[in-house]
Amino acid sequence: MHEQLRTIAVLAIGRNATEQEIDSYVQTHFDHSGEIQGFVDQWGIFFDRRDSLNIARRQNQIKPEGKSGNPDSDELFSEDLY
Repeated sequence: MHEQLRTIAVLAIGRNATEQEIDSYVQTHFDHSGEIQGFVDQWGIFFDRRDSLNIARRQNQIKPEGKSGNPDSDELFSEDLY
């Protein structure tokens, strides 16, 4: 994904762009680190990853083998659902 973002930056600002200009473009246009991630339920209500994990556990929606990736995480990821 990083390489794809860099390619988009080069196409946007030109092939003669310096590494610093490319990095700056990517950080400015593609930084989503401050956004909250989560899930939307069947009624269109958004829940963050923590609330989603609690809901999925109550509804027995976690895969039978348990959470994927980091089993100790208190957040839900799509890989955790079946």
